[in-house]
Amino acid sequence: MLWDFPTITENREAAWTDEKLSETAHGYWESLALMSAVHLGLFDALADGPLADADLALKLGASLRGTSMLAEAMAAMGLVRRGADGVSSLTEFSFSRLTSSSPRSVRGLVEHMRRLLAEWTVLDRAVLEGSLPRREKTPERRSAFLGGMEAGTLLQASAIVPRLCLAGRKRLLDMGGATGAWSAAFLEQNPDLSAVVVDRPGTRESAEAFIASRGLAGRLSFHGCDFLTDPLPSGFDVVWLSQVLHIFGPEKVLCALRRAYGSLGSGGLLLVHEFLLDRDGPLFPAIFALNMLTHTEEGRTWKAHGLMALMREAGFTDVRRLSLELSGGRGILAGVKA
Repeated sequence: MLWDFPTITENREAAWTDEKLSETAHGYWESLALMSAVHLGLFDALADGPLADADLALKLGASLRGTSMLAEAMAAMGLVRRGADGVSSLTEFSFSRLTSSSPRSVRGLVEHMRRLLAEWTVLDRAVLEGSLPRREKTPERRSAFLGGMEAGTLLQASAIVPRLCLAGRKRLLDMGGATGAWSAAFLEQNPDLSAVVVDRPGTRESAEAFIASRGLAGRLSFHGCDFLTDPLPSGFDVVWLSQVLHIFGPEKVLCALRRAYGSLGSGGLLLVHEFLLDRDGPLFPAIFALNMLTHTEEGRTWKAHGLMALMREAGFTDVRRLSLELSGGRGILAGVKA
């Protein structure tokens, strides 16, 4: 069958050693050190040039002891250069990816991950109870989420968009597309394409600012609504659903797929980009499922055959998994509206 992709065979049991066990148990130290450096502005503070610890501490409004230790940790991780005199400077990578001024910055992703920490510290409670009480959705949390989505798209789009042929297709609907970062990537790759990004009305201000910053106001627009319940625009050649369905259970996934079907014209193409589980992994989608356990009521990581069955139930034909090798256990499923 189309969805019978071979499972990646890795001897995961043999990979475990006492050293790996210790590294895994301590692994959050490294993550938290990076998150703290980004949140406190260490990389931004060094963006204008090297600084001694005392000057760096003054710029951060932090203690000299803590600043020195954090800078040394970043140096040990390869994100800061440290001279013998204790002067710190950025690497090419940290300047590009972790400073606010860089157009290639993904610091928003790091900040987003930091905001997920509270729920992860009570993962055991989520396992026992099946979910956690939802925290209030403040504007600050929403802004951090949108920043994380933009940064995540920046990391992924260049490996995906050029490999998807949309020749002859003119209109794309980006369902649950946040500020429109995926749409922007598709438009830059396909000069004849226009797009509409659909997300909750509270996203409008951020989306329109992003669209203007990319100079795409004539080709990319924002439509604020709940795509599960509100009327959607129609007549599209392509619907793009990227890393949205994992927040839903089966009923809402089927609803979203049916809404996508209704938005497409005859011969329209649905592309679903998701983390996908096989029988025994991969690791990241399996761990990501725990993130959905702590942050959603019904979310999960889907198995490819499960999503494809729902796509067929929604009316799509020629449903298949595209043969793209993507990192992080991600895959793209495709279906056509007859």
